[in-house]
Amino acid sequence: MSLNSINWSRILVQMAHHFFAYFRCAPALDLHPLPAVEVVVPSGAAGNLAAGFIAQKMGLPIHLVVAVNYNDIIHRTVQRGDFSLSEAVKPTLASAMDIQVPYNMERIFWLLSGSDSQVTRALMEQFERTGSVSLPKELHSKVSYHPHTMEKGKGAATRPDLGFENLFKERGCLFLEYLL
Repeated sequence: MSLNSINWSRILVQMAHHFFAYFRCAPALDLHPLPAVEVVVPSGAAGNLAAGFIAQKMGLPIHLVVAVNYNDIIHRTVQRGDFSLSEAVKPTLASAMDIQVPYNMERIFWLLSGSDSQVTRALMEQFERTGSVSLPKELHSKVSYHPHTMEKGKGAATRPDLGFENLFKERGCLFLEYLL
């Protein structure tokens, strides 16, 4: 049995991580509505992103930011609706994110299409045949509305003064051990 995010139980655990992180960042505040918290997730196979979308659907007020590296299929999908293969996977130091096809995107397309299995099937069948699919405008607007992406070479990772130990002080970020 695999414990990566192709297994549904991994997504459930990652959903719990989102709730845990949220309530560590916004503990028992008497604020209504609850404040939104930005959560940065690694792209990889997009399991953590799928878990974040499900947590949002359950009412958790989080805003997802997807960290990507040179293997940026999720960035291209969010920014342009372009879910297509690159020429090759480029090896990086973040090897868990060196993925050509993030298999949880099918779950995300299904979630954001209003659980429309016909739309999801058509997208994935075209992708399997051609290696490329342009998202329909309505679905792309939902995909691009939810997460933002941090492109390679931009953001906190390029600022030595914002190392892990300083991110919480400077930006109010919480890092869970499983991400480090």
